[in-house]
Amino acid sequence: MKTKKTIRNIKSGAALMLTTAILATGCSAKPEVHESKTVQGTKLSVSVNAVNAEGKNQIYMDYLKHNKAAVDIHSDQTSKGLSLMDNDLENHRLFLTGEVHRSSFNTDVQISMLRYLNEKAGVRYYMSEYPFSVAQMINMYLNTGDEKYLPRITDDELRLWKWIHDFNGQQPVEKRISFVGMDVEHDPLNGLVYLNLLLEPLQSEGNNIPNGLRPFMKAIRAYAQPQNKQESDRLRKGGEHMLQLVDKELKQHLTLWEKTLDEETFFRFRMTGENLLNGAYLHTFYTTDYPRFNSEREPMMFNNFKELDKEISKKDRGAKYYGEWGLEHVYQKEHSTDGFKVTKPRIAELINEYGSFQGKVLSIGMMYAGSKCFDMVTNKAEDIDQTLQDMTIVGPLHEGDATLYKLNAANSPFASSVKFVDRDTGGGTLDYLQYILLILKSPASKPL
Repeated sequence: MKTKKTIRNIKSGAALMLTTAILATGCSAKPEVHESKTVQGTKLSVSVNAVNAEGKNQIYMDYLKHNKAAVDIHSDQTSKGLSLMDNDLENHRLFLTGEVHRSSFNTDVQISMLRYLNEKAGVRYYMSEYPFSVAQMINMYLNTGDEKYLPRITDDELRLWKWIHDFNGQQPVEKRISFVGMDVEHDPLNGLVYLNLLLEPLQSEGNNIPNGLRPFMKAIRAYAQPQNKQESDRLRKGGEHMLQLVDKELKQHLTLWEKTLDEETFFRFRMTGENLLNGAYLHTFYTTDYPRFNSEREPMMFNNFKELDKEISKKDRGAKYYGEWGLEHVYQKEHSTDGFKVTKPRIAELINEYGSFQGKVLSIGMMYAGSKCFDMVTNKAEDIDQTLQDMTIVGPLHEGDATLYKLNAANSPFASSVKFVDRDTGGGTLDYLQYILLILKSPASKPL
């Protein structure tokens, strides 16, 4: 947990937090140099250094012809194409898809993966790239159906949450899906609203509240009940004062909170408070030192993951998880990109080297062709600036809107050489990713 110095610098970063709710591997309007290549009637955007590389890539294409499957991501039933993963289910505990944010078919991928993994691998937890507080409010919606708990981000995220709600309604309790939020808080108002919801039952108990906690509860209640968007914006800009109060509570009254709250509520209170402060600290670097923002964010999310898994394991030992995160987070070996330093590992790598998760993380990198995403900077749909390379290996082999390529089958050429990953640090592709999922013609999501 950060010190008071963190809070003194929050003001410059607070106004950015709402628009940067999900950050790494976001939709970018910055174009790279590309040439066009037509593959089976679909115009694909192909990096210049990959054009005319079919000859030297033939060994990879010959392998993939026998290790790929069309995935009907728009089906209402479990997609048969995902059965390509069947042999990887038993020996993995965390399954990841790495996306470019705010592209519509991402939601179709998540729905397909959740349905498949829930049925075939018993996955019940969506380990999301949302802050802890946001995931908890989504769970409140899943349990009640009341949309007042939902954040307003994009139409496709709303579509996902509604699908999970309806899916859960058809499942026995032991198979229902819940959200787990491993990220720091990017919008203080969300965290403060959740703290108020969390403490509401205690508010009604009146005299049972210790005197030392009453000032904070009164302040939270007054702050976290905006009546409209204009009031929300005003409160959000003035959030540094409330963050100072959170910092004070965690430093001076944490033991008293632990004695007052039940074990589960105290865990949620502490997690929300710590992530409010860590988010405030991180956002002081967002515009001035983005690589530092990313490199410090990864271990913070990793620490959250460890705490969340420990808490879940009290009731569900050996739990398995699925998550769709920004592509940068799902690499299992560090390498250099504009936003990440070579020496700093991604969270997937940290988890893959941790305890009972060692060697049990499965990463699927998502590639896009003819697709768009919503850019929250330009406030419009933009062509996806493809991060993964070597489209000419997978493009000619695609089938339909989504094609899954298994890189880790027997005698894979991807074990000893690196493809798809830009600016790699050696090894084989399998050190970074184990599957590629090619998505075609995905439209941009729409903000709510």
